Amino acid sequence: LPSARVLVTLRARDGDLWIGTAAGPVRWHVGGPTLFREADGVPGTEVLDLFETPDGSIWVAGDRGVVRWAEG
Repeated sequence: LPSARVLVTLRARDGDLWIGTAAGPVRWHVGGPTLFREADGVPGTEVLDLFETPDGSIWVAGDRGVVRWAEG
């Protein structure tokens, strides 16, 4: 993980594990972990909350805003 500070976790219904750290969100998928940063659209670095909506979208609340991930 990019940081020892894990602030929140979310097990998505597709089986992925989302880990909100002080250095950005990490998506643990079948192929391994993927770190998302500001260049990927994450507002800031520190992840404050993770939430999955009924349509499977993942919302990431960062220290400077909110972003939504949806397949496709």
